[in-house]
Amino acid sequence: GYDDEYEDPVDALLLAREGSGTGAGPSSGEEKALGGIKPIMSRKALAKIAAKGGEGSERGVVYVGYIPPKMTPLKIRRLLSAQKNAEVLRIYLAPEGIEALKARRKGARDKERKGDRGKRYTEGWVEFGDKRVAKRVAQKLHGTPMGGTRRSAHYEALWNLRYLSRFKWHHLTEEDRAARAESAQAFAAEVREAARERNFYASRVNQARAIEKRKRAEEREDGGPGSQADKKARKDTDEGASRRYFRQHAVVAKGGKKKGQEAPKHNAVLDTIFGT
Repeated sequence: GYDDEYEDPVDALLLAREGSGTGAGPSSGEEKALGGIKPIMSRKALAKIAAKGGEGSERGVVYVGYIPPKMTPLKIRRLLSAQKNAEVLRIYLAPEGIEALKARRKGARDKERKGDRGKRYTEGWVEFGDKRVAKRVAQKLHGTPMGGTRRSAHYEALWNLRYLSRFKWHHLTEEDRAARAESAQAFAAEVREAARERNFYASRVNQARAIEKRKRAEEREDGGPGSQADKKARKDTDEGASRRYFRQHAVVAKGGKKKGQEAPKHNAVLDTIFGT
C-alpha cells in the first residue's frame, strides 16, 4: 500500500544534509547519484528539515477514510497533487483483510460481478510537505466528487478526508510496528496453546494404553479372558460349534426290508409261484 516512488530519494537527501551539516540544497551530483530522480521538495524545505534533524514539523498528514474500488496510490497522488501548492510526499493505503478478499472473490465468480476481483484498500494516509496545505486540501475536497470523466470508475465517488492535527508519519509506522508485534504475539500464543493441547491429548492416550495393557496382564494371571484356561475353553467351544449333526436312517437290506424285520406274507406267496 506504500507509494515509495519518491520516498527513498528524499530520505537519502535528508541523510546527506544531516551528514554534511550544511543547509544547502541537493547538488546535481547528488541527484545523479540518486538515479537522476529530482526531489519533490525544494532546496529550502530540505535545508529546513535537515537543520531540525528530524522529519520536520511543517509536514502534515491527511487521513483518507474511503478508498473506492480500482483506486491505487498512484491515482491518489495524481489527484491530490493537482491541488494548488500541494506536495504529496508519502502515501500508504491499507489493504483489505484476507477473509474479506476471499469472500468477495468467491462472490465474484458469477459473470455479473466478474470485475470485482481486484485488489482493494480500506483506508489510507497521505503526507503533505506543508501542514497548512494539507489542512486546506482536506477541508476543500471532503465530501466532493473525486472527478474525472464520466467513464471513470471514480466519477461518482466522494472524498472522505480528515486532517490529523499533530500527527506525523512516524506515528503511523510506530502503530504499524506495534500492530505487527501484537499479531506475532497472538500467533505465538496460539501455537503454544495448540502444542499444550496436543501434548495433553498424547499423554492421555498413552495413559489409557498403559491402563489397558496392565488390565489385560492381570486378567491373564487370574484366569480371566486371555488366560490359558480361557483360550482352551474357547477352542473347545469353537470345535463344538463347528460340528454338524445329521439324522441317520435305518439300513435297508436286499429285498426292500430293513435288517431285523420280517417280510410281508404276500411276498412269500409270490416267491412260491415264481419258484424263487
